[in-house]
Amino acid sequence: MNLEEIKKEAKYLKYSKGEKIYEEKSYLTDIKVFYILKGEVIVRKKYTPLVKDEFIYKEGDIFGVLELYNNKIRITEAESKTDVELLGFDKLSFERLMVSNVNISLKVIKSLSQILRKANERIKYLPQ
Repeated sequence: MNLEEIKKEAKYLKYSKGEKIYEEKSYLTDIKVFYILKGEVIVRKKYTPLVKDEFIYKEGDIFGVLELYNNKIRITEAESKTDVELLGFDKLSFERLMVSNVNISLKVIKSLSQILRKANERIKYLPQ
């Protein structure tokens, strides 16, 4: 499946630099997962006002997957680091995309692995 076919399954979205794409504790909308066509996005997980993890996603990356199956509410926030162009997917169209395109599935695994690695590092330093 090439990019033109992928675009048919998605909604085209544009955000200006510094604009919120979604906020932590917001309810999931029909658009749950995002593919970056152009620009950079920062996804943050805040633990306290002073403690947070940040993930930078660039062109060709996928974000928003973390809450796809387990939550009805976002546990992260996403903000455009630059002007960005995105493709937004609902759950069903994203699942079809993963089944039909192994590269997309590998990108999802890579993204989730990065999040898990940071979470494991944070757990390692929790007080006992």
